[in-house]
Amino acid sequence: MKVLNIILLASILFLAGCTSSDINEITGTPQTADVQILTHDGGMSTYFYEITGTAKNIGNKEVNMVQIKARLYDENNTQLGTAFDIASNVLPGTTFNFKITYWSSEDAWKVDHYEVFVDSVY
Repeated sequence: MKVLNIILLASILFLAGCTSSDINEITGTPQTADVQILTHDGGMSTYFYEITGTAKNIGNKEVNMVQIKARLYDENNTQLGTAFDIASNVLPGTTFNFKITYWSSEDAWKVDHYEVFVDSVY
């Protein structure tokens, strides 16, 4: 029981010094996006559709993790699927590359267009 009380007290003291942004980092909830897509280009490879591009951390804090996501559509504007890439430890002002690969052997050749966006930033 004494060990449990010590753990509980330590947890309370730890959380008492946290700001709201610290709590977001602890719980893993996404923060506001300070990442901007700069360029992107997509095309069919041998067996998959690939989107490459650049993005930039336009905020003033390091981004621990950012997910760049794409929705892929056929010529009838029917969504075929989604794919994503992840970058981590992106310093403020840093431009980074991403590569999103849509691996569907059945649908990759059907991709007519796509949208690419910042899905989540931690």
